[in-house]
Amino acid sequence: GVALGLAVGVLAPQPARAITAEQFSQLTYAQVKGSGLANRCPTVESNGTSIQVKPGARMTNMCFEPKSFAVEAETDGGKKEFVTTKLMTRQTYTLAFIDGPLTTNPITFKEEDGMDHQPTT
Repeated sequence: GVALGLAVGVLAPQPARAITAEQFSQLTYAQVKGSGLANRCPTVESNGTSIQVKPGARMTNMCFEPKSFAVEAETDGGKKEFVTTKLMTRQTYTLAFIDGPLTTNPITFKEEDGMDHQPTT
């Protein structure tokens, strides 16, 4: 029993790790297939704490990947609150390839294109 449990723990698929866009672009289809990486947003390696936005700038290939999920639930007494839950569908929850112009003062982003919705239940 213990050996079987240990073997399953060692052989079970591991969660996909963070990866940069440059690293992802170097992988083959076979390396991505079944790894969990196809639905991950690349990480951003930053140097500094701010980015200067110049007039006419565009945000391209923006990607959002939630790290947790919550639903609004009614508790005792009719009060509503958000409760952490687990995803019940396949892992198809990232919003990717979002593109659009940035304006300054105040900084504003207007989405023009991209995979901007995913059904999640």
